Amino acid sequence: MRFSILRDLFAFCFQVLDNDSGEQARQKIEIGSCEVFGEDEEGVMRTHILGQLLGHDFSASSHLKGVLNDVEQLQNRDLIYLIQDFKILSQDMPVVIFLEDIH
Repeated sequence: MRFSILRDLFAFCFQVLDNDSGEQARQKIEIGSCEVFGEDEEGVMRTHILGQLLGHDFSASSHLKGVLNDVEQLQNRDLIYLIQDFKILSQDMPVVIFLEDIH
């Protein structure tokens, strides 16, 4: 998986376990991510895009219609949201991201 290191990071942050069902993983991602992005329409949209890019099935989301089949647009949006996510987190506390053996 292309974004496996980010998937692992968010799985750790949102306590998504390997044996969680797809529904459990989506719920944990939604709860954790909406705390950062907010629970309004834009926050939910960002959450669903992030979850989809991380390899979880958010394909039923109305927020992904029109971009689900456009991988480049989906990735571009997600990278923007990831940067914003880390900026928001760093306002409350220092954030250190250590990426070991990345290649």
